[in-house]
Amino acid sequence: MRARADQDTTVRIGLLKLGLTWFGLAFVLLPLCPVGLSAQSEFMSLQNRLIEIYNENDSAVVRINAFYERQDEGTEEKKQGIRVATGFFVSRLGHILTTRSVVFDATQIWIEHDRVAYPAMLLGEDRRSNVALLKADLIPEDFSFLRLDNTTELPPIGTMLVGISLPLEFDPTPSLGMVTGYESSVYQRAFQTTHLRTNIFFGLGEGGAPILDLNGRLVGMNVMTLLDIPSSYVLPARALFRIRDDLMFAGEVIYSWFGIEGRETTEAVRGSRVVVDEVIRNGPAEEVGLLQGDRLLAIGDFEIRNPSDVRNARFFARVGQFVQVKVLRDGEERVFTLKVSKVPEEELIKLAEDKAGSDPAASGGTPAGETAAPESGRAQPASLETSVD
Repeated sequence: MRARADQDTTVRIGLLKLGLTWFGLAFVLLPLCPVGLSAQSEFMSLQNRLIEIYNENDSAVVRINAFYERQDEGTEEKKQGIRVATGFFVSRLGHILTTRSVVFDATQIWIEHDRVAYPAMLLGEDRRSNVALLKADLIPEDFSFLRLDNTTELPPIGTMLVGISLPLEFDPTPSLGMVTGYESSVYQRAFQTTHLRTNIFFGLGEGGAPILDLNGRLVGMNVMTLLDIPSSYVLPARALFRIRDDLMFAGEVIYSWFGIEGRETTEAVRGSRVVVDEVIRNGPAEEVGLLQGDRLLAIGDFEIRNPSDVRNARFFARVGQFVQVKVLRDGEERVFTLKVSKVPEEELIKLAEDKAGSDPAASGGTPAGETAAPESGRAQPASLETSVD
């Protein structure tokens, strides 16, 4: 076990620096006004809450180490190296979520908890969401785990967040930030589902860090760091819940398919800017009678206002599930019950090449994480890679 007293002192100093960055001016000016002492007390209460969140959850966070060996292009030499990132326990059985960018093509994986190494195995990975599920072969005696929440509610912009990561060779380290936006694409590449953007900048070794709110609830996992601005993208907890289940029981994420392609219109009708542009032959939509030109109003529990709503509806639909599709046709609302099918292989290939604007309402997108378009912006998975001589 790490020495809690020393750890608490380190965390208090780190969080105090963060607090001074945010509230330094307020601390200087508030004593000059009648409510100064009360406000300072509130700031100290916030700092104490941040420390509580860290102490309650740092034992769930682990360092991921992945050894790989690959052939260099154009040479006969083999390159060996180790990638390092952050992960966190999501069950008492030792299941761990992290980024796929750290473990792909790895021949050996191990985790570090309290600076003790434990072997781990890869249960499944998904390139499109940049998520991987591991299981520790040996479980630490004293660890906690973070619960995945299947709630549909996302924290509003401005919500304060706490990230816990293991940068470089350091112990679990807290970071403070807030929700700064929600996007369904970046650098002209579409995400599988809406991602949360935060102003927490995750550096090397911090990819896969869990993000929590001030209630200690898991908000999501860092899957991408933007290099042009101090921001990171977080895959929401509900999406992690859906991906974790697929990786655990199928070894892969089974993506759903409606069999439609859509386009966004400039005019909103009944709140929707999305119309069906093409109905794929022999697809689920054709079987139930959806037609080109139908305006999408709702799919399952998702009201359709823009193309990202269609992607979200597709992402959270399960293969074999029946969902109701509400459309506007010739001024009349109509409801069709569609059976969700697995996306065909040829559609997966097509979706892997789609830009965010070329097929916005279809049932796909392009991968997050390490596959963001480098030619149109700078983004990277926040994992550390070192070579082995």
